[in-house]
Amino acid sequence: MTTEHLRTLDDLDRRLDGYRNVTDADLRGRDDCYIVEGARIVARFLHAAHTAHTAHTAHVAHAAHTAHAAHTAHAAHAAHAAHAAHAAHAAHAAHTAHTAHTAHAAHTTLTDGGLRHAHPAMAIEPLSVLLGDEVATSADGRRIIELSERLARAGAPHPVFIAPQAEVTRLSGYRLHHGALALGRRHAEATVQDLLGADPPPRTIVCLERVVHTDNVGSIFRTMGSLESTPAILLASDSSDPLLRKCIRVSSGRVFATSWARSGAGRWLDDLRALRAAGCALVAAEHADSAEHMARSTSPARLRARIDATQRLAIVIGAEGDGVGKDTLALCDHIVEIPMRPAAGLLADDDHPSLNAAVAAAMVVGALGVD
Repeated sequence: MTTEHLRTLDDLDRRLDGYRNVTDADLRGRDDCYIVEGARIVARFLHAAHTAHTAHTAHVAHAAHTAHAAHTAHAAHAAHAAHAAHAAHAAHAAHTAHTAHTAHAAHTTLTDGGLRHAHPAMAIEPLSVLLGDEVATSADGRRIIELSERLARAGAPHPVFIAPQAEVTRLSGYRLHHGALALGRRHAEATVQDLLGADPPPRTIVCLERVVHTDNVGSIFRTMGSLESTPAILLASDSSDPLLRKCIRVSSGRVFATSWARSGAGRWLDDLRALRAAGCALVAAEHADSAEHMARSTSPARLRARIDATQRLAIVIGAEGDGVGKDTLALCDHIVEIPMRPAAGLLADDDHPSLNAAVAAAMVVGALGVD
């Protein structure tokens, strides 16, 4: 790791391009990157990266050990075959098989999928950190520098730039960074199969259907990261991007500690079926005539008791305004409704009181979550 103190931030310094007049669309489209802001959130980002890198290293070591054990067993078998038949041919076959097996193991563990296997949330790769000088000497700033040093010792170094706070604001074009920014590289988004293959597997998965407001998505990540020990979220193809700057900030950095995947275009219903086939009970939170009322005639405990204790939960939260789609509701095993009092100012008989998607998700996960 290199820590570089800069008195001014040079407008021609290409290393700082990702921080210049920050816009999510430019970063995603131009550099395949995302921005993290706020000292505590940057620290959580680096901590998650260190956790992911350490787990990945252990995963690679385990794969190498397994490959070596397989080669040893194969070599013993080949030696026996060589003794009984043709030594040169068997030795060549053993060497060829071992080479192919080792190459395959190395390739498998070094892909994004291998990184997600080690840390199912995502492949997390910090590119650099930019700190204001006031923050750099604070407790959070010192923690950021320490985490950066840990990553460097683990073989994943990145530069840390320290500059006057006013220069950070001038370069980034806004003040909400609170003196700490970090740049991360985007990797291929995980799929529902990645979520289901995570070790340990998530017990509760929140499925977001067309939830487009970054505040809601960020809040739901924060809820899952706080209430579940193995948090997981599946987003429909048209739900908001968890790596938007505001979404990361609203999640308080829990985006980096939560396993998440995106359903491909046109694959939403298929992915929900995959969750059910893997043993998840599909539970939609929605206003419907057939819905079971939480905390009224059916308490959350009684509803949870009707779901096989061995089953995982997939809780579906629908779009702001439109709610859960009819096709999705038809797939669900249960529909639950949060009882609400009639609100003042309703427009008509069919105008129902409603809760923000993030609030509804928190209430249902808190009541039905299985961790």
